[in-house]
Amino acid sequence: VVELVNDKCCELLQASYSKLAGKPIFEVVPEADRQFRNIIDEVKATGNANYLYDYPVFLYFNGERKNLFMDIICQPYRDIDGSVSAVMALIHDVTEQHAARQKIIFAEERARLAIDSAELGVYEVDLFTNYMITTPRFNAIFGFDEWQPRPVFASIIHKDDFPLRNKAHEDALTSGHLFYEARLLWQDGTLHWVRITGKVYYNEHGTPFKLLGVAQDITEQKIFAEELAKQVKDRTLDLSISNNELQKINDELQQYVHVSSHDLQEPVRKIRVYADMIRNRDYNMLGENSRKHFDKISEAAERLSASLRDLLNFNSLSKEEQLREVNLNEVMEGVMLDLELVIMQKQAIIECGSLPVMQAIPHQMHQLLYNLINNALKFSKPVMPARIHIRSRRIEAPEMALYNGVDVSGPFYEISIKDDGIGFEQKNAEKIFTIFQRLHNREEYSGTGIGLALCRKVAGNHGGKIWAESRKGEGAIFYILLPAK
Repeated sequence: VVELVNDKCCELLQASYSKLAGKPIFEVVPEADRQFRNIIDEVKATGNANYLYDYPVFLYFNGERKNLFMDIICQPYRDIDGSVSAVMALIHDVTEQHAARQKIIFAEERARLAIDSAELGVYEVDLFTNYMITTPRFNAIFGFDEWQPRPVFASIIHKDDFPLRNKAHEDALTSGHLFYEARLLWQDGTLHWVRITGKVYYNEHGTPFKLLGVAQDITEQKIFAEELAKQVKDRTLDLSISNNELQKINDELQQYVHVSSHDLQEPVRKIRVYADMIRNRDYNMLGENSRKHFDKISEAAERLSASLRDLLNFNSLSKEEQLREVNLNEVMEGVMLDLELVIMQKQAIIECGSLPVMQAIPHQMHQLLYNLINNALKFSKPVMPARIHIRSRRIEAPEMALYNGVDVSGPFYEISIKDDGIGFEQKNAEKIFTIFQRLHNREEYSGTGIGLALCRKVAGNHGGKIWAESRKGEGAIFYILLPAK
């Protein structure tokens, strides 16, 4: 029967004083029967106090079980004759402290596991006495089977690396952080590498008093790095020779393409000339099937001529051409003039914002904008006027991370060309920039498959990038990124 209970106990059990006082404790708190009856009976029987620390307890509050941890002292209460007539229980709820201790234990275990798995040696130095405490792994890294005084460990460091080690320790007293890599010359004459990382601790007067550090054996890493460096050097030499050979072959191929394209232009020109003569004089004398075949010959000759012209343009793009100041607004005016007839046929509405003045190759900028605008006009929807929006913005260097693969040292310009045409599936966004790649057959949309490849080459020649975003039936946006300097 509960004879005395204070407010804190009522609060812990979430019960009022009237509910507990004068009542059998194991009826009021039935879950205590199984957990505490034997403890109380033992105190009554032996007369000895019982001390329980971090003792797990569960209680039910509104039908919900709650797990707690408590420090409990069960003290015998004696009558005048010395017999135990009652038991006083002093209870301290240490659930929060228990959880904190468990976190500390878990953190220590996790740190220990990380250190062991990384094969790190740990050491501690008293900076007043120079006394050093080490782990077995630290001893092994320095080539010893057991602990040694600090000067003995230091004597294993290669004499050529000793100044570096001393400088690192001297700087650590000021910065609080120690780091260096050094060679170790073991007593058996073998050479090893170690990486030392540490932290200096200061007392209340700001005086360094303790150094805590870890040592890692990096011998295998150093051997691997040396071997890798040797292989890279050898491969670089091989690649240099291969690149020279490839450059020679590439120059020869470019010359071949240029000469071949020029040579092919002449027979194609003759085909077109004679075809025009037949069309003007004898076309009406041909039968219906012959006229169809003749038309296909003429169309094929036109396509071949366009392909050869575009191929020559593509092959003629050179990164080594002289850069000069180019006003893209003036370039755009020239492009609009060249496309004037197509713009009228498409009833196109072209809105162009202010474009930058920048260092560029003038005729390449013309080819770039011409092909992109022409592309937007070509793939416009047939039942409505084409709408094209051209915008430009300057982007500073901190935003460069947004554009992978662009190697520029300062600000750059982003030019966007947006249309409301037929668009394409985003999965084809890279394919369209590949030379001779087409998403539509020639009967639907004319072209050689070279224009966008040429645009990519121009952007690359200027140290920039071009990409596209689109949805089928919802138009497309082409982005050009060009260095401002």
